[in-house]
Amino acid sequence: MDGILKYLSDLMKKKPEGFPRQQLIRVPLEILKKCRSTPLLRDLFVSDIGYFPASAGHLVDRPQGCKTHILIICMAGSGWISLQGKRRIPVRQGGVFFIPAGFPHRYGASEESPWQIRWVHFSGLRSPDFISRLKGQLQGEVLPGDAGAIVSAFEQAQEVLAGGYTDSGLLLLSASLARLLALVLHSKQAHGNKSRRTGQRILQSMEWLRENLAEPLALSEIARRASLSVPHYCALFKKQTGMSPMRYLVHARMSRACTLLDSSDKSVAEISREVGFQDAFHFSRTFRAVVGLSPRAYRQEGGMTELKHDYAARPPSGCIL
Repeated sequence: MDGILKYLSDLMKKKPEGFPRQQLIRVPLEILKKCRSTPLLRDLFVSDIGYFPASAGHLVDRPQGCKTHILIICMAGSGWISLQGKRRIPVRQGGVFFIPAGFPHRYGASEESPWQIRWVHFSGLRSPDFISRLKGQLQGEVLPGDAGAIVSAFEQAQEVLAGGYTDSGLLLLSASLARLLALVLHSKQAHGNKSRRTGQRILQSMEWLRENLAEPLALSEIARRASLSVPHYCALFKKQTGMSPMRYLVHARMSRACTLLDSSDKSVAEISREVGFQDAFHFSRTFRAVVGLSPRAYRQEGGMTELKHDYAARPPSGCIL
């Protein structure tokens, strides 16, 4: 703990201006101590954040690594990174790389086309959870594609920090950092053109499911529409959404049923047919299992009950897939 605070204190020492128009914000040591001790702030917080424009000659060499974790995005130009003394890995425009705390590293701008980068140093009790997902995945790997959302998250975090160090501002900064890391994780899951195309097919199939909840939906037909085999489709669907296609379909149907119960005077039998159930009794049984109330009780209580996210049972025999 003391080692991290000492390192952060060292970072606060004034460094010579490196590049014209550079932006560099270092959180004061007393604010970092506050972040580490405040329940709503200690989970995830920023220690430094900045932007370097075209930076010819930029070179960082840390044989002992950092006490904080680092995330960098190359906005233009190119550069390179070397972790733990290994070979240099080129980083091009749109590339994002992550350096875990304690990892010896070197990185720098290319001579021909010096990069423009945004970067953030961060720590906190929740940082190991993000690190466990990023470690081994972004240690120099480049995430190609549109990085606009990630850049926007960087800018939002920097804008929040530039506004001062109020409790509400620091909490918003923590949320901005969490969003930034989540966007990088999401981008990692869609790494590569083929994976992005496959992910898009899964999203399109989910949209098609929601538009056809009243229809008899065979899993083989859903997978065929995504141009995937049933096992491959199910595996990719769960990886992308966190649930099986069947579980998603049941929740989508119950969510639609809740909307109809809230906003219409249709009978339970009519609603059951609109969400793909042949029998109102089987619909009511599934609705109770997912929502926790019968359809009639849900309507009488005014709706707005959350779906049970732990529902994973097979649908009753009257429910059409």
